[in-house]
Amino acid sequence: MVRGCAPLWAQVEIGGEETVRILHPGMKIEAGYEIRYTPEPSGYPEGVELIHEGGSVVLSCKTDWTLGVSKGSWPRLPDWCWPVTSWRYERMERVGNPGFDVIISCSEGFDEVGEPHSVQIEFDRVYMIVDSGKNLRWEFIEKGNHHGGHSHSWGL
Repeated sequence: MVRGCAPLWAQVEIGGEETVRILHPGMKIEAGYEIRYTPEPSGYPEGVELIHEGGSVVLSCKTDWTLGVSKGSWPRLPDWCWPVTSWRYERMERVGNPGFDVIISCSEGFDEVGEPHSVQIEFDRVYMIVDSGKNLRWEFIEKGNHHGGHSHSWGL
């Protein structure tokens, strides 16, 4: 069952500035990849790219620590990954598998001044939460587990 979704909008250049919705209920996610800066010893991802039929969506931590949501360029790394030889994709094992593939709902979280800082994406089996700040953090929370039973988390 597909429920409502707070729109996740992004400014995308398409022959001029145009606003488009890039995450929505019913969207089938085929795979997910962390975007990693290889010289960084901490190993935290700088972004997450969700691959769907016809394109991709990049969730990243912007320089002001707000959440960036933009149209991706899969399989090419985002333009901000420079020099390109210092960046790599790392597969997110569960994303795209059954129960972790069709978006049921999604919603944005905002900070105290109204800037976007997180997104919660509901799949059949889990909630995937991506949160920005000093580091990008993402986690899975299993449905029915209200005690934070996440399977993977980065950048607490």
